[in-house]
Amino acid sequence: MQVPTCCSKLPCWLTEEDVDLYVSEFEHGGLTGPLHYYRNGELNWETLGQYQGKAITVPALFIGGDRDVATICSQEARERAEEALTDLRGSIILRNCGHWIMQEQPEAVNKELLVFLQGL
Repeated sequence: MQVPTCCSKLPCWLTEEDVDLYVSEFEHGGLTGPLHYYRNGELNWETLGQYQGKAITVPALFIGGDRDVATICSQEARERAEEALTDLRGSIILRNCGHWIMQEQPEAVNKELLVFLQGL
């Protein structure tokens, strides 16, 4: 696949082969599957409603990117995470990183995961 002129340079963590694979999968399966996650939001609330107000007691770690809109928009939730996560081991925000943290900064993610796992 040829990258459009407006996006002539891919980020270093995304290769032409990656783009070709994504295009191939979307050509084959379309967007129906990925969009079902968002279409299913109401059912998720119903299904998970039984857990509302209950603490999550397993060890947990949050890793996000400082340029990820999901990380930015969840700032208040992250600040209050210990209200629901009784064994939160950390909240790591990777600098200069967007939504695809494992692709953008794999070494940093692996380092933080290993520290987390060694602490279990």
